[in-house]
Amino acid sequence: MPARPNGGHHAAAAPRLLLNAQPFGFGPAAAMSVLAAELAPVCERLAYLGSGHTLDLQGEPPYDTVHDTTGRSTDELRALLRDLAPQYDLFVTAMDFEMAELARDTGLDVAVYDALTWYWPAIPEVAREAALYLAQDFFGVRKRLAADPALRGRAVIVPPVIARGRAWRPGRHVLVNLGGLHNPCWPPDDAVTYARLMLDAVRASLPADRSVIVATSRTIAAGLDDPDVGTYDHATMLDLMSTAAYACMTSGLGNIYDAAVTGVPTLCTGRQRQSARAGPSALPARLL
Repeated sequence: MPARPNGGHHAAAAPRLLLNAQPFGFGPAAAMSVLAAELAPVCERLAYLGSGHTLDLQGEPPYDTVHDTTGRSTDELRALLRDLAPQYDLFVTAMDFEMAELARDTGLDVAVYDALTWYWPAIPEVAREAALYLAQDFFGVRKRLAADPALRGRAVIVPPVIARGRAWRPGRHVLVNLGGLHNPCWPPDDAVTYARLMLDAVRASLPADRSVIVATSRTIAAGLDDPDVGTYDHATMLDLMSTAAYACMTSGLGNIYDAAVTGVPTLCTGRQRQSARAGPSALPARLL
């Protein structure tokens, strides 16, 4: 990797990484939290830069610093990245292509982790120009990358970012995982309303000897104001899945992979957004 004009790259030392995740559902943020735990021991410096509910899954440690960019304008983001660029060797994003463009334009080398290479009508140009493009394996990914001259030399196909979970041993609780509700296409108040309707529906269907545990973002948890609702890190979520009688979850690929890892019987709630429409039928989760 060549030295950057701002002089931030120092290949002889342990890497200095600035991580980021797209604030759309919890998939990108969860993947980045898993990567951060793996990267922290080998980094000289590891920081996170991001906004909104992605911060629910990022903390110190494993990060040395967390930069909250919630509500910042494009000019403010550009100024912050320009200040940070000399301190880091690489900006690593989970699918936040707009932030990747800003990072690139302020002098940072960029790496992109993309769980949706199979889906995009056109792979974003900033990903095609990245120093490293990590494409999550899925149907059609290998063929697509082989046909793209710009990506053949810099793309690396990786398996899904999955942490090992415990084998399913059903307990007495039912897990309602609403982590995928947050996205820029609807306001938080609507997400809270949907979450309340879903929780009421699950409770109405439960036998008397079953309890419910609801996992969601801090914003939705605050809106629900319910003692059964909380925000959990990924490791805790795997434990809750592996000990649930069954789970009701938004049907993003991340949740489907986690259901497959733990083996928990899973009901996918509601209609999934188009960007993950091909997931459920393709994977060996025990979907009800």
